[in-house]
Amino acid sequence: MMRGAVTASAVALVSFSSTVKAAPTAEELYAMVQALQGRIAVLESEVRTSRREAALAKDELRRLKGKAEKVDRHETPLHQAGMSSHFSQQQPSYWDGFYIGGSLAGSISSLRADQTAYQRTLSISTGTSYFCPPCTIGTYTTETNREYFYNAHGDSKSALGLGSTFFGGYSFVIRPRFVTSIQLEAGHITLDSTVVSLGKVRDISTTRTWETVGGVTRGPRESIWSNTWSWGGVFVGRATWQASAVGRVGFLIDPRVLLFATSGWTVVNFENEPRRMHGPMAGIGAEVKLDDRWSLGAEFRYTYLLEETINNPAFALGSNTVTAYDTGAKVGGSFQTLRVNVSRYFQ
Repeated sequence: MMRGAVTASAVALVSFSSTVKAAPTAEELYAMVQALQGRIAVLESEVRTSRREAALAKDELRRLKGKAEKVDRHETPLHQAGMSSHFSQQQPSYWDGFYIGGSLAGSISSLRADQTAYQRTLSISTGTSYFCPPCTIGTYTTETNREYFYNAHGDSKSALGLGSTFFGGYSFVIRPRFVTSIQLEAGHITLDSTVVSLGKVRDISTTRTWETVGGVTRGPRESIWSNTWSWGGVFVGRATWQASAVGRVGFLIDPRVLLFATSGWTVVNFENEPRRMHGPMAGIGAEVKLDDRWSLGAEFRYTYLLEETINNPAFALGSNTVTAYDTGAKVGGSFQTLRVNVSRYFQ
């Protein structure tokens, strides 16, 4: 198309020139066409070269963009991000991904026990006796119903224990400054708490007697006797391990520093009854990124253990003539824990 346009221009130029001066000879026209064709070849070669250079430049641009994105994701030192005065979308990405870690903890525990007992004994005795009037021998039947009521409460002194925990979870950014995570953990704990409960026992005895003399039954004659005395029980809670499911929501005050709050559910295992106690947990803490993968944190947690009912024969009252019996204790408590955590992130 370019060659045709140039040839048309040459013909027009010749036509115009013929109005001004004499027409060129055939040799001159041929020379002019040859010159124009040479110029066209040069221009076409330059166009092809420019297109190749443009294609190479586009490839280089794409390569540099890919390399820049890779550097932003994996290779930029965290302290460079911290020098920024504002939070970009890329900076909190250092908190994205799976993580594992371990912690050392010190705990203070407090247990409580509310003990109750009820016991009923029923005894029946018969015999003969001399009754007067009518001053003759007859028989008697005596029924004695004895009931014990017991209530007591006790709180343990604060006990100090140590433990270690391993955890794993997934953390992700929900907004430029907000980070949330889900975490599972389990670990060993050494913690002994002793509860001594003191209360009062009320003993009520009701006696009814029937007398039969000469085939005639009289009665019953009834008498009531009561007494009250102090009594107590001991519960020793020896914790061995605990496990928790935890949710965490945090706020970045700096690309490297996360303040967070936690909540979840904790299960504690004991060597003795009750074997398991569980309850809600809540806490606060802070975590600092040492580099792109490692972090160090500290947190405080409070765990409330719901009451569990245990039956303990040591709480039994009275003699072997028990006909109705119900005794036990409701045991609950709390933990206050300070932890130091080390985490490894996998981005």
